[in-house]
Amino acid sequence: GVVFTDIVNETNISILARNEIVESLEGTSFIPSAMIEGRKLSNVRLRTENIPEQDELTVMMTMTEGSLYGGPVRGSFEYKPDSGNYQVDLSMVDVGLAGIAEGELSPDGKSGGKLMANLNFSGNTDTPEYRIGRGNIHIDDADIAGNRGSMALLRLGQLMLPGYGGLEEAEIEILINGNEAILSDILLNSPSLIMRGEGRLRLSDFSLTARLYPKGNLGAFSDVLSAVTGTVYAIDVEGTPGEPEMSLTPLPIMVSPPEFDTTNAN
Repeated sequence: GVVFTDIVNETNISILARNEIVESLEGTSFIPSAMIEGRKLSNVRLRTENIPEQDELTVMMTMTEGSLYGGPVRGSFEYKPDSGNYQVDLSMVDVGLAGIAEGELSPDGKSGGKLMANLNFSGNTDTPEYRIGRGNIHIDDADIAGNRGSMALLRLGQLMLPGYGGLEEAEIEILINGNEAILSDILLNSPSLIMRGEGRLRLSDFSLTARLYPKGNLGAFSDVLSAVTGTVYAIDVEGTPGEPEMSLTPLPIMVSPPEFDTTNAN
């Protein structure tokens, strides 16, 4: 499931049981701070209740308040303790991109961009390898141009077009399969350049692999650029979202996309 650590909370719960069967469960919780998959969640308020007329005890926890790196987070967590089955639905807006990517905001307080996401997944606490789900991520005002690795790569590939100001927007479609998030469609956009591709994110340590193909966004010139770059080389990405390592791959049709470093796998 989802890993929570360092939880500080105040909880009030009332339970009515008859003949060892829970007939009603109601509660409220306030969590000043907690770590979720290594990211700091703060000022969380939860409402807990059981869902009647189910084949087994089913507990629903609804997040009515919560904050993640400056942005509100809402969601629900449905859990069946007897079987261990669960269903999670999360949504967030205006979350600081630097916090998600690196686990903390930059010392100067800049967010690095704003992230909006919707995630839905389900699984069983005893078999995390069978977790499945889907989601989407949208990023605005991203300071990708401030990433030294990406800027050096773009200059190396001679893709820095006149008036280019950095990749300011991103959209990512996600499929969750066990311990991996399959990035089935990655779109990085700027006024003069588009990069599109696919990749994978390992959820246990946020290891990232991806292959992107650059395309111009300047009319007829774009067709020429796409024909050349899509055939001659691609951009391969490894590392983590906070510290990506990028390289140019010549003749990508002849070379397999990057794979995870298995030495750090959990």
